[in-house]
Amino acid sequence: SGPGYTLVLLSEGKAAVAGYIESLNDYHGHMGLPTKDLSEGENQYQYILTVHDSTSSTDVDAPTFKKVYAGADQLSPGAMHSVFIDNEGQAWATGSNSKGQLCLGDNDDRFIPHKIILPYGGQ
Repeated sequence: SGPGYTLVLLSEGKAAVAGYIESLNDYHGHMGLPTKDLSEGENQYQYILTVHDSTSSTDVDAPTFKKVYAGADQLSPGAMHSVFIDNEGQAWATGSNSKGQLCLGDNDDRFIPHKIILPYGGQ
């Protein structure tokens, strides 16, 4: 879990998230859900159903995950992100990316998990 939110991995490989959002204007995607699916205040558990496949530049159904991680930057309050590892070993990242911490080649925040493309062609 991270500050104000919790990621859980269910036995069938689905990821779910719940948390508190003080202001949607300050939400950077760390919960892996688009702003339209959230509200200010408490948000009950929701499945993460959609991810972005960076290799095909399309949104697709979420894969089966085997690990989830929540991260926070202690030097930049609100700079939170999450990383998911699927059954194939592929990494997916979402959230604040102000310092390039999502490893996606830019500094744009992501609101759903994006596939991380490794430079050497591996997963």
